[in-house]
Amino acid sequence: GTTEIPQSYAMGNGTMITWSESSAFWAFSQVNNLAYSRYNLIHPEIEKYQAELETSFIRENDSIEAYFRTLYAENPAAGVNYITDYSVNAGNSLVSKWKNFYHYLFMKYTDGNVKQSNALKLLDNGNGKGIPKKPTHPGYGSNWERNTIEGTGDRLKVIPKK
Repeated sequence: GTTEIPQSYAMGNGTMITWSESSAFWAFSQVNNLAYSRYNLIHPEIEKYQAELETSFIRENDSIEAYFRTLYAENPAAGVNYITDYSVNAGNSLVSKWKNFYHYLFMKYTDGNVKQSNALKLLDNGNGKGIPKKPTHPGYGSNWERNTIEGTGDRLKVIPKK
């Protein structure tokens, strides 16, 4: 029953070869592509946040739909306007949240370390200077190390320990 779609999902708002800062496609792709680099660490956070967002939409769905039905029964145009506004705002809000989520993930996992966080917020070490609290350095794993060594030919040589 909606008469518009969110601008972030609109045709022409970015393509696979044209960047758009407001495009849903590019917002979701940024998170996906970051996750490929550290899937074992990043995917659980994505899965958790995605479930939170989905649960929120499901939880509010009944009340949104009930209000729409009541409004539509009294005034179809008002009902259509309401559900259109809700859908447009929900879609654009989701993209905005996902972009902020990407920023959080990128900062948390940049340069191979993992910063401590709580509720999608990176933790400060307490000195007030924006320095993270005790990051961990899990490395990239033995498969990554082996592939890196094998992929460099003679440029990297492994010297056995004595």
